[in-house]
This record gives sequence, structure tokens and C-alpha cells, in this order.
Amino acid sequence: MNLLSRRLAVKQLVCHHVLAGRVSLYLVTEIFAMSHPAIWIESVRFASFLACAIGLYILYNDASTQKDFGESNWNLMAFGFGYWAVNCVAHAAQQWICPDCTTMWMSVKFTGLFSLLLTFSCVLSLPLNQIAAKNRVGS
Repeated sequence: MNLLSRRLAVKQLVCHHVLAGRVSLYLVTEIFAMSHPAIWIESVRFASFLACAIGLYILYNDASTQKDFGESNWNLMAFGFGYWAVNCVAHAAQQWICPDCTTMWMSVKFTGLFSLLLTFSCVLSLPLNQIAAKNRVGS
């Protein structure tokens, strides 16, 4: 069940109980239990998006980072931040796009998937690239 249908189910549950005059502790705990993880996850995702934006800003505006990291490591870090920002935007867009627009919804879903895989590959390649650079210098 996606987030949109869960929100719709909670709204229907609240309307049914309010119209029937039955607002109970069970209803309040049910609403909190259904909405709390989604709100928490979206808050963490928004914070990570802001961290990516700050990371990209620092990478591009601080000249010493390019000297410290080297060109290939700097590019991998920039790509990693960029791909993760795209992933966060794609997940946020999935919450707002109507599931009836199948083509657009699947396109955003695949964008999120591919950006997640690209982020993983950049994060995995960064230490491997540093190990390979150390081996090149040592031999």
C-alpha cells in the first residue's frame, strides 16, 4: 500500500468515526501509527537532500576541495551528491503524482531507482579509487 492510499484510508477512517460520533483513543493511536513513520522518513529524506545541496555547494565553491581530493575523487563525490539529490526529489515526486498517471509515475519511480543505483556505485567506487591510487603511487 503506497503512502497516498494510506493517507486516503486514514482520512476515510477519521470521517467515518467523526460522523458516527466515535472518537476514541484507538482512533488517535491508529492515526499516529499510520502517519508517523511516513513523516519521519520524509523528514530524514528532506534533511539528506539539504545535506546534498550543502555538500555540492562546498565542493563547487571551495577551491581547496579539488586540490585535497584530486580530480577523480572530487568527481565521484560530486556525482554521489548529485545522484542522491535526484533520488530525494524523485521520491518526493512519487508522493505527489497521482498513481493513475501510470507513465509519469513509473518514469519517476525508475528515475529514483537508477539514481539510487548510481549513488551506490559512486559511494562504492570512491574508496576503491583511493586504494587504486595508493597502489599506483606505491609501485
